[in-house]
Amino acid sequence: SHPKTPAGRTSDQLRQVGKKAAQQLGQMAEGVAAGYSQKRAGDWLTDARQLVEEIPNLRSQSLEAKRYARWSPLQEADLADQLYMRAIALEHIVVQVRSVARSLFDLAVEGDVNSEPNRPIASAISSASYAVMENAQLDDDANFEVATVSIANDLRLTCRNLAAELLGERLYSSQESLI
Repeated sequence: SHPKTPAGRTSDQLRQVGKKAAQQLGQMAEGVAAGYSQKRAGDWLTDARQLVEEIPNLRSQSLEAKRYARWSPLQEADLADQLYMRAIALEHIVVQVRSVARSLFDLAVEGDVNSEPNRPIASAISSASYAVMENAQLDDDANFEVATVSIANDLRLTCRNLAAELLGERLYSSQESLI
């Protein structure tokens, strides 16, 4: 879709916000891998909150594309619906990025959990970053459902491996305490 159309603008905005979310996760992964300060965690939380502020614009742009596609013979309604669903999914991702940043900040405030490198958690956050970036770079003509199922399956595998590694290190006594 052309950038001058509502669908084109939505697609551009999806890529921009998705890349920002992926970069934010990447920064957090690097920090967790190296050990981070409360100030650094506070900066991540500030950045994540600013990212959340982009949600209303993304939502209104995707709704505009959907409304435009209903009456315009030049725009495919299926594409607009797909972009709208991607916008909803990205909203959820952005909120989760903020949740991760909040959790890391809370850990930094509570004690020195953050001062030691934590490779398993950093690896999981890094995997999420790559998945979000992969999603942000999807072309409009890509099969969105197939791509997102593949990305979701990769993330599930990463989470399973993380849980097994943490349980193996005896950091948690059971999966319930891990959750």
